[in-house]
Amino acid sequence: MNISSAERKLHEKLFEIEAQIVESARDLRILSAIQWPRAVINQFLEDWRAGRPRIPEVQLTPPEGLDTLVERMAHCMKDTPREHPLGDVIWKTAWSYSTAAQMLQSMGTPAFTERSIELYGRPDRSWENQKFSDLSAAEFMLRTSSDLMQSCAVPSVDADTTAEQLAERLRARIARVFKEDPIEVELSPDLASKAAASSKRVRWRISRSISALPAAPSGPWGNHLSL
Repeated sequence: MNISSAERKLHEKLFEIEAQIVESARDLRILSAIQWPRAVINQFLEDWRAGRPRIPEVQLTPPEGLDTLVERMAHCMKDTPREHPLGDVIWKTAWSYSTAAQMLQSMGTPAFTERSIELYGRPDRSWENQKFSDLSAAEFMLRTSSDLMQSCAVPSVDADTTAEQLAERLRARIARVFKEDPIEVELSPDLASKAAASSKRVRWRISRSISALPAAPSGPWGNHLSL
């Protein structure tokens, strides 16, 4: 495709800004920054199972470098022409990283919730071109996947299955489908969420066993498995 010299220069500028965003936000980890220490989680679950649930007092410290990240994202947004389709996407990406950094800066204050709503929305929010809210869409997904489980399309998993055993089962099932582009299955003790999946890797958080009340990670690997 033939493009003008001006358009080529604009593309080069946008790619440079994109690279700056990636480099500046490379170490931003939201879930890791707000997760409770493992000992606190274990104590919370122990108290809950014993019938004496209580919210623990946890002191969280915002990660270092957030001021610099916000400043760099502000420069990227200022330099990005939003009237260009690619520029608009890049601007929104920089905005999202800036908002996430500001959210972490305000941990423990009402501003954290405000920035969170700006970034992720509310469960009762409905998009203009959709009839579902985020909450009703999640409930629909759970009902649909429950029907799938009842059809026995997905084998059941015992509550006493270990993370290592599940990983082996998952590797075997994935390998039968993704032959030319292997998918890695990893176990991580430090994963903030229960599971995470991308196009090349599936990660499970190591714990003692599969939950008796399972929840589904997203992705084609399976439903209703929780570590």
